[in-house]
Amino acid sequence: MTDVQTIVFRTAGAMNVRLYRSSKGRLMGKARGLPLLLLTVNGRRTGTPHTTLVSYIMDDGRYVVCGSGGGSKQDPQWFRNLRRAERAVVEVGSLRMDVTVAIAGVMALLIAFPDISLWLPRQLAR
Repeated sequence: MTDVQTIVFRTAGAMNVRLYRSSKGRLMGKARGLPLLLLTVNGRRTGTPHTTLVSYIMDDGRYVVCGSGGGSKQDPQWFRNLRRAERAVVEVGSLRMDVTVAIAGVMALLIAFPDISLWLPRQLAR
């Protein structure tokens, strides 16, 4: 990615975060039918908190996010940071909460995948 692309993506991301927060999720609360939350996690090298909008599903009262990077071969930076974190902050609408980070293992993914594969097409069709 070029420096210009990086600047554009970071600026757009920061604007989206501000819109979400200022509207308490009414703006930027969904993308292609998928619900979005704000995830704040400290950087793995700097410790500086970074906030990004990510889609999620609910599973038994837990917020589940997927670090797929839109199908990219590489994990997104926020997910790399999340792998090293024990705690994060999640904002859903006006609700803000500290959460414990748990990265799903292979068995959990195998169990959850059928649910996600059934849920995602319905969300995208909205």
